[in-house]
Amino acid sequence: MQNEMPAMKADSATKAPHANEPQPPVIDDGEVRAVGIVCNKNGFPLIIQPARGDISLVNWSQINRQLLEQTVDYFGGLLFRGFGIDSAEVLEEIASVLTSELITENGEHVPASPTNRIQTPVPYSSQKKLLWHNENTFNSSWPTRIFFACAIPARSGGETPLVDSRRLFSALPLEVKSPFIEKGIMYVRNYSEVLGLSWQKVFGTDNRVEAEGKAKLEGMRFEWNQDGSLKTTCVRPATYQHPRTNEWCWCNQAQHWHPSCLDEITRAYLLERMGEAQLPRNCYYGDGTAIPAEIMNTILDVLQEMEVCFPWQKGDLLMIDNLMVAHGRNPYAGKRKIFVALGDPIEV
Repeated sequence: MQNEMPAMKADSATKAPHANEPQPPVIDDGEVRAVGIVCNKNGFPLIIQPARGDISLVNWSQINRQLLEQTVDYFGGLLFRGFGIDSAEVLEEIASVLTSELITENGEHVPASPTNRIQTPVPYSSQKKLLWHNENTFNSSWPTRIFFACAIPARSGGETPLVDSRRLFSALPLEVKSPFIEKGIMYVRNYSEVLGLSWQKVFGTDNRVEAEGKAKLEGMRFEWNQDGSLKTTCVRPATYQHPRTNEWCWCNQAQHWHPSCLDEITRAYLLERMGEAQLPRNCYYGDGTAIPAEIMNTILDVLQEMEVCFPWQKGDLLMIDNLMVAHGRNPYAGKRKIFVALGDPIEV
């Protein structure tokens, strides 16, 4: 695992991270340049910096959007450093340039701008690690582009760990990934304000009929519990072939939902208090059969081995392809503020 930004030569970004593949697009026009890779072992993300302090990333990206899209397709993620992207307003401006559509309806995140195009991440204990996941892939529609802008870096920790989903797909043993490929993943969710989010928050309504209608549009089965809470079930693919590069990606949230991936104390508490059927989140193979804990442990081991981390700096902008890259959040101390933009949704 790479935890620190290594010293890099200016030409290190010209080395292809994938063996036997073409060289990546070159970013070096005298105004903006690629200066290296955060983790050469894992081949990404590419670091891009201004040649001078007066360069506007918004203006430059308007001219070079196609180049940046080609570069994201190659590396999966780009880290823009030194451009001062440290507010919701600036993030919305640059994300609007680099996407065709920014998502405004997302019941999982907290809105951070009047337009709802910018959010802050899902609230989660600063003392625990939020495991790697591909954003919103338990839904039928989810973003293909994610932007993270650092307004306030944590005093310690708080990194956004990344994993290349293409390499993860290739690295997982066939006996591990085959059932996921064949069956998909069944996501089971019990909505609650006590643990997690209420159905009113997620579906954006207090009306049961409207919530049911939205659940049906998402291809979810639903049932109302006696206490008025909602339970939904849906089956989604675990893997996807990228629409532009044709590479296969391990793109799901199994390790984010499976109870065996919780820490031992949390798992024991939830199972004792609620039982398996009422857990806030759970997942199975798409046919409803259990995913063995040892299978999930293997996936976690490979994810940990492939993880890439870097310490946030104020003004950093991270742009990732949500199919190609899974992300998480490390525990942290001190105040931390990251703005998020989700764009270019895909229907599955």
